Amino acid sequence: MKITRSQLKQIIKEEIKKAIYPQPPEGLEEYERVKEEYNLQNVDVEIGADSLDDGPVYFQASIWFEFGDSNPREKGLEEARLEFPIRDILENNRIYPERLDIYGDDVSMVIGPSSAQHQGIEGFHDFMREMYEIDKIYDEVKRELTELLEREGVFQQEMGL
Repeated sequence: MKITRSQLKQIIKEEIKKAIYPQPPEGLEEYERVKEEYNLQNVDVEIGADSLDDGPVYFQASIWFEFGDSNPREKGLEEARLEFPIRDILENNRIYPERLDIYGDDVSMVIGPSSAQHQGIEGFHDFMREMYEIDKIYDEVKRELTELLEREGVFQQEMGL
């Protein structure tokens, strides 16, 4: 079988692409489909890629705990300096954010995939399973954070009558 110059160029081009981008060729649509399967309520997973056709897919999760106006304030969240006690609560619940922000009436965080979870669609499934577990305990973690804020005087404790 004889190969034309054009065919050879195409074969070489495809092999180079495989070598440069070892991630399986799943598109963003496949990642979106997996994301939808988990139906997360409190964890927002973001998916993106450098290019729609080639290259790796990137993903991370964002979680917000909003405390809003439901609790009267003694002092602001930012001035309470509670980053380390908040991190302790998160770690006790197996939540390990890359970034934690405390401002206004909110605590927000970004969670990225582990190095093993960067490996294609299977790694994304692992990441989504982890985010699903966090989503299930969201209300409990928020309750623990609220109790911390009450103990530290950020919120006035409700008085039982």
